[in-house]
Amino acid sequence: MGKFFRILLLIINVVCAALLVVSTLTVWLGPSQMRLPSLLSYACPYLFVINALWVIGWLCFSRKEFLVSAIAIALRIGFVPQFLQLSGTADVPVSNTTLRILSFNAHGFNSPNDTLSPAAGAAKFVEILRTEQPDVVSLEEYLTPKGYKLADSMEALGYRYVRGARNRIAGIVLFSKYPLQEVPQEDNGGMICTDVQWPQQTVRLVSVHLDSYQLTADETHAVAHLQYDSSEVRHIFHKMLQTTRQHEQQWKNGLLPIITASPNPVIVAGDYNDTPASYIYQQISKHLNDAFVKQGRGLCTTYKGGPISYRIDHIFCDKSFAVRAYKCFDTDISDHNPVMAVVERISE
Repeated sequence: MGKFFRILLLIINVVCAALLVVSTLTVWLGPSQMRLPSLLSYACPYLFVINALWVIGWLCFSRKEFLVSAIAIALRIGFVPQFLQLSGTADVPVSNTTLRILSFNAHGFNSPNDTLSPAAGAAKFVEILRTEQPDVVSLEEYLTPKGYKLADSMEALGYRYVRGARNRIAGIVLFSKYPLQEVPQEDNGGMICTDVQWPQQTVRLVSVHLDSYQLTADETHAVAHLQYDSSEVRHIFHKMLQTTRQHEQQWKNGLLPIITASPNPVIVAGDYNDTPASYIYQQISKHLNDAFVKQGRGLCTTYKGGPISYRIDHIFCDKSFAVRAYKCFDTDISDHNPVMAVVERISE
């Protein structure tokens, strides 16, 4: 390997290692403090893979330069369990001591590529509920499909208690087998807060649907295939930066006060429109446990609406709960997959 070529490779390697480290600074820095970490958060898992390939490549030539990427990976190895789990469980028996929470961005029951009608998708979703028997169902982008009496089917399964954002049964809607008590809060738009009267104890459930990046289909395709000009890049980055800043405000002015002021254990479930490397995920995980990290298995994908798939739907649980199971359902009902967590109160 020539000296000039080796130096050039080393420079590229250093840049890749630096980008990995910067993409994980969301633990400490919000987008209002530093833009780049939030913009790079979606690239974080790919940067881990790229740096692992650099390590392998240098080792093949017995070069000590492998340490550049090895050190970067070692510094941020704590992020890996947030993307990949190996030993969790997806199934536990239904029990009166556990609470089963299912979260799903239904996308109006509009399946990708129109493989199912909304009515057929809703009927398929009801079958998931019949099999899995969640106690509480948090739905985002909910619309009653024409030609199928979904509310009647839900009630027949025991979901007698319903609450919607802004008192509408559309958008964010919560269905529960247990009584619901409204928690007064400011109109945060992307979330509703409700106390679930679970026989074991009252649980404060926050259903969220944080702002999306509003990328068009063409913009999403351009990002995935690196096919754009400089003006398009600036426009995409502007949208992403604006949204990450909105998420920061939704965290500081909405979720954080709810979590810290709640007299009851808190569960936050829904569509966060952000990956585990994002600022808002990192901040919530300082207060609550991610159910996937506790009991997930494999690489979980919850959003599949474009050429790149991510886990952007999360269920966070109070640390007074033990997570007994976590499941991600691979369906064609929506451009998102439902996720379910089974939690149990830890005996004092």
